[in-house]
Amino acid sequence: MRRQRAFTLVELLVVFAILGFLVALVAPLGVRQVEKARAQEQWLVLERTVEGLAFRAFAEGREASLEANGTQLDWHLGDEPPRTLVLDRLFFDPPQVVQIDAHGLARPAALELRQDGRPRSLTLNGWLEGD
Repeated sequence: MRRQRAFTLVELLVVFAILGFLVALVAPLGVRQVEKARAQEQWLVLERTVEGLAFRAFAEGREASLEANGTQLDWHLGDEPPRTLVLDRLFFDPPQVVQIDAHGLARPAALELRQDGRPRSLTLNGWLEGD
């Protein structure tokens, strides 16, 4: 009679233990990369929002203002109702107010914020230089 070859319970437990160990090593790296990607996505949304507002101020010849406080950015252009952008991975520190004139020039020329606990600065008049 021929005996069928199969995996023993010990062999299966060893394989599952090795797989669990590998997942425990790799999973935090994957989660960290996802968090970095989401923070970068929010940075790009913030950058495009501010550049778009400055360009609209220039194109329409109207003044605009930004108020950055905590995780929230409020802005309005001319007499339009205010709009809000909430960012959960970026933090404006300290609270800041930026005025954009009818020529699209922002004063002050940068927003100071924190991303993952490290300071960053968003240059606001870069669109005028073609950056």
